[in-house]
Amino acid sequence: MEIVPATYSHVPEIVDLWKEFMDYGKSVDPLLSRREDGHLNFEKYLKDLIKSDNSLVLVALDKGHVAAYSISQIAEYPPVFQRESTGLFLTWR
Repeated sequence: MEIVPATYSHVPEIVDLWKEFMDYGKSVDPLLSRREDGHLNFEKYLKDLIKSDNSLVLVALDKGHVAAYSISQIAEYPPVFQRESTGLFLTWR
């Protein structure tokens, strides 16, 4: 297994993992139910993250296929808080 930065070619497999995770999540809490077009929005979000200088999307590849992914992102708070930015980290497998 190897961990590499995600590229646009990894996006379909990442989206498939995301859908699986979200569908499991709704069985735990119905508030986590994804929208009908949620995967399309997530795909756009991923592509934006991959090209952003403020984020890093990594994939774990097993025999060339995405087995897991992580998203790290520097997010900006609205200009009403003393603290201006924060780091976010998400991972799925």
